[in-house]
Amino acid sequence: MSRDGKALLLRADASTRIGTGHVMRCLALAQAWQNAGGQALLACCETPDALTARWRAEGMQVLSIAGEPGSVLDARETCKLARDAGAAWVVLDGYQFPPAFQGIIKDAGLSLLCVDDLGAAAPYQADLILNQNLHANEALYRERPLATQLLLGPRFALLRREFQPWRDWVRPAAVGARRLLVTLGGSDPDNCTTAILRGLRQADLAGWLVQVVLGPGNPHRAAVMDEAGRCPFTIQVLEHVREMPALMRHADAAIAACGSTCWELLFFNLPTAALVIADNQLPSASRLTAQRLMKVVSIKSPLLASALRDFLAGLPSWFRETLERPRLVDGRGAERVVRTLGLDVPGVRPAVVGDSHDVWRCSNEPSVRAVAFNPSEIPWNEHAEWYRRKLADPDCQFLVATENEAAIVGHCRCQREPAGWVISVCLSARSRGKGYGWRVIRQAVERLAAQRGATEVHAYIRPDNEPSLRAFARAGFHQQGRRTVNGVEVAHWVAISSAASTQPGSTPDAGRAA
Repeated sequence: MSRDGKALLLRADASTRIGTGHVMRCLALAQAWQNAGGQALLACCETPDALTARWRAEGMQVLSIAGEPGSVLDARETCKLARDAGAAWVVLDGYQFPPAFQGIIKDAGLSLLCVDDLGAAAPYQADLILNQNLHANEALYRERPLATQLLLGPRFALLRREFQPWRDWVRPAAVGARRLLVTLGGSDPDNCTTAILRGLRQADLAGWLVQVVLGPGNPHRAAVMDEAGRCPFTIQVLEHVREMPALMRHADAAIAACGSTCWELLFFNLPTAALVIADNQLPSASRLTAQRLMKVVSIKSPLLASALRDFLAGLPSWFRETLERPRLVDGRGAERVVRTLGLDVPGVRPAVVGDSHDVWRCSNEPSVRAVAFNPSEIPWNEHAEWYRRKLADPDCQFLVATENEAAIVGHCRCQREPAGWVISVCLSARSRGKGYGWRVIRQAVERLAAQRGATEVHAYIRPDNEPSLRAFARAGFHQQGRRTVNGVEVAHWVAISSAASTQPGSTPDAGRAA
């Protein structure tokens, strides 16, 4: 267990009754914490096996808690697990953690972050309160310690790691809407999916593809499949979906529950009909409607079918509005929270013309030239011309590494060569020793896999460059022997990734109903 203050214990539950949203947004925060070099653990009283497997596949522990969720026993067990892990922070996400529960955490001497939606657990005892919703405001949290810090609004929306490669993506203008995504969350206990399909049967969807996602906790598969078989349009029922970003990116419109999925859909600027399926979604629904970010529909409305038809008929105007407005959710919320918790998270973004001087200055640092294949200093004129060509090269992915979302601390270039993609990384001297290298490399490879379909990435490293060797190893590369490059003997490293599920036109694991 961590003894350096870099462990994060997240306490949340998931079930058919309460859904999977709390655990999944905790996963987004845990991934960002992990990207910053920390260790994340999930503590839960109940969670489906599929979600447990997902956390463990990410290299995170899942710990069981005895007792009733939200009870004194639960709080004491949470404290014990946090102390055993050497946790720097405890994160509570759920509606079952009253003030007394928070007080037990604080009395144990632990730092506490409450992820909240409604402001209904006052008086708060937390050091930090995170509410990512549009309706979040300071008035919800008047009953809190003076020192408590508030993180409010979609700027802090928690999106998972698989959304990162698309932070700079821009939705193209729609030629004609023909793909509709239907997703009602991880469980859908009231079988709203079937009600939606029944309503869509009354709409003119000739020529459309309707893709319906069933979450891992959905108990109504048979009813959904039966209703899908009655639909007079082309439909796919998708299960065990691994890549929601691929579906959202290729969709032309969506119908979704008015919960955490809304932030993912806003990230992709996707025209959406948001369904209110629980009273606790009403505050968010009200703001989504007021700002015309989504069309909000009540699942209980007798006019559900009519409302869905109106939404589909009005898609041209929704397209115009979504394309004209900037992204409300930029996908960096989890990193902002992690920075507030005390860890630095390096980021990457596409290089632009204005970055040329920063890239040149970094490349010419003496410590960088010392491990380069050609140690000579690079003249500015040569660099400027080379940089211009690389930005225009369709076979080059040029990224800059940033700190605190602004300061450039290095760059990363992926070049398509006859033998495959080759990656090279350069970090400034002031950014070294922070563990940035492997995280920048991993983000670059993930982006390359998602956007360019790269399944194999190569790196060539001087054998005496031990920091680079360690960074590439930690980023998932494996040594494949040695080669000679430009007259220099180098170590050849390779990373293997799977990008099939993110390519245009591909479909995640699915069962199909015609």
